[in-house]
Amino acid sequence: MGNVYNEEYMEFDTFMITMSDGKEQECAIVDEFDFEGKHYILAAEIHDDQVSDGAYLCRSRNEEDGFIVERIESRTEYERAAKAYEELRS
Repeated sequence: MGNVYNEEYMEFDTFMITMSDGKEQECAIVDEFDFEGKHYILAAEIHDDQVSDGAYLCRSRNEEDGFIVERIESRTEYERAAKAYEELRS
């Protein structure tokens, strides 16, 4: 992905995730879409108040007190959702 997220005027919904090393990381939701009855987000790490260029593809769902971000465990689901996203944006 290109450097499309660092526009100063843009505001993003953010959330915290625990990285594999145990550290907390703030991420921004830079895009979202629905596919096959599920909701997906593209999330990018935030460093020094800047949204990084790379993005993670995750599944999300709404709960009473907000939303839950879930890692996509199935390689097949991940590849299908990634392909769907590419087709939506092309």
